[in-house]
Amino acid sequence: MKIAIAARYRPFSHTPGVSCLLPKSCWTVQAFPTLLRFHSFSGESIEVPLPFSGPVREFTLQQDLEKGCVWVWGVAKEGRFRLQLDVVDGAVRLEGKEIALSGPFKEAPATFERISFGSHKAQDWDAVSRRADPVEILPALFALSQWIPSVESPRSAMFDLLERLDEDFLRAAFFGILCPRLIDDQHQGLLPNETLASNAAPIALIGEAGSKIREQILMQEGSRIAMPLPKHLSGRMVNANLEGIGLLDFEWRKGRLRRAVLHAKEDAELFFDLPEVRTFRVRTKEHEKGSRMDSALGWEVKKETRYYFDRFEK
Repeated sequence: MKIAIAARYRPFSHTPGVSCLLPKSCWTVQAFPTLLRFHSFSGESIEVPLPFSGPVREFTLQQDLEKGCVWVWGVAKEGRFRLQLDVVDGAVRLEGKEIALSGPFKEAPATFERISFGSHKAQDWDAVSRRADPVEILPALFALSQWIPSVESPRSAMFDLLERLDEDFLRAAFFGILCPRLIDDQHQGLLPNETLASNAAPIALIGEAGSKIREQILMQEGSRIAMPLPKHLSGRMVNANLEGIGLLDFEWRKGRLRRAVLHAKEDAELFFDLPEVRTFRVRTKEHEKGSRMDSALGWEVKKETRYYFDRFEK
């Protein structure tokens, strides 16, 4: 029994001038066919001309949340080009050059957790933004949150809207490809007019949104694992890191857990907090009969052992 997510999170846009966040940094890159413009949320800006002449066909900006970098490509008069923008040691590496940036920065995640709500639509962000469907956007936002440094910010109305993680929040909080903002500068009537603190940091929305998305699916308190599982959504989560225990893959449908696989990394005691589940089956081999477990009781898991869970019953 294997639980996997086929989707790879690589949102893209063909619109010249679109912006996205640079993974591992607090900077955005705004891409044009012959110019890259880097912005920090503290107000710094760097422009880098590109040695191409137009018209540029097939222009694309892609935020690669699998590798933690950004790609820009197209076909200019000089021929086809493909540029990788990767933040390493406080600088953007671009075609053998380095562009120094100010911090903070973040290392690549040790464990890259994935969430899917079953959407397989193309990640063309112009169309995704128009639909503003949380089923499409929240998994990509969760993936992005693992690549962006944690930053604190004074509270504002946007952080209150974040608690809902709904279409209104997604329309108000982002421009370009998931670039955060704290004011409704498109005047959509989604937020009250307010004066932001001088140290307000829109980038803080990314980390808080990622934590909020995870909390709606999985929470850990020591050896106790709770799965609230949104009842209006079906989905999967893989590589969920259980601190001091191991990695958990699981699948649910309309709020009910269907199956799970635990890759134990340490000897540990484990409790599943599943209010609507009384018993479930656990196995250490896929084809064995297994045994029934009472969800109210904990048990010992052994290091380097794989456990299979299914037949969750009330």
